[in-house]
Amino acid sequence: ATREGSCAARMTEGSWQRGRSRIELFFDVGSPYSWLALEVLDRYQSLWDFTLELRPTLVGAIFADAQNGPPGLNPARGAYMTKDLSRDVAFYGVDIAGPLSTFLGPTFSTVPCMRALCAIEMELGSKSSILLGAARKMFQYTWGGIGGLDLDIAKPEFVRQCLKEAGVSEADADRYVRMTGTRAVKEHLKLSVKEARSHDAPGVPMIVVTNALLPDGKAAFFGSDRFEQMAFMMGKKWHGPIPPRAAKL
Repeated sequence: ATREGSCAARMTEGSWQRGRSRIELFFDVGSPYSWLALEVLDRYQSLWDFTLELRPTLVGAIFADAQNGPPGLNPARGAYMTKDLSRDVAFYGVDIAGPLSTFLGPTFSTVPCMRALCAIEMELGSKSSILLGAARKMFQYTWGGIGGLDLDIAKPEFVRQCLKEAGVSEADADRYVRMTGTRAVKEHLKLSVKEARSHDAPGVPMIVVTNALLPDGKAAFFGSDRFEQMAFMMGKKWHGPIPPRAAKL
């Protein structure tokens, strides 16, 4: 039998349901689709019985290495993206208000945010609830409009405010902001970009499922609309982006 035939024979629904999965989410707060992926994965953690690990990365660096670019810079893709996100609000149950007025402008940068999240990841781990809460708060400000649409997310004050609202103490928030200028954090962010690209990520979100029963032990999915494929490969049931249990929360 050919290798392709052997793999196809193994790809039957439920064939990998044994064994707990580890799911890594490579994300950037400048990507609204990363926010959608984060919320869906968080809702499914108990339903699918997996460990969620958040991997802050830098979409601009991924674009550069992949010779890709932001969809918003292409007029046709940008126009479609606006319509798509308006539908996603109801479909995913995520309150996207629109991009900031500075989005994709010369002063727009997610680097300080992503470095701060990397600092938290380095200290508390990729499974930290503080990391998830901080990332969610940054998404809410960047795409949810909770602070208006004229924010400068590259300022240390913005990063500090998000961290404190996510439950980080003032002292720790100040420390994480200071850590964004350290070589260790910068190198950690570069490594995250390299790891995302090792899975052929053309952008974010990039979701990597690790399970010993998968072919090669891993499967990578780009985008926030591949959950049905993930469910099939993990032997799980897909209940839509808002599963019944999550809808009651």
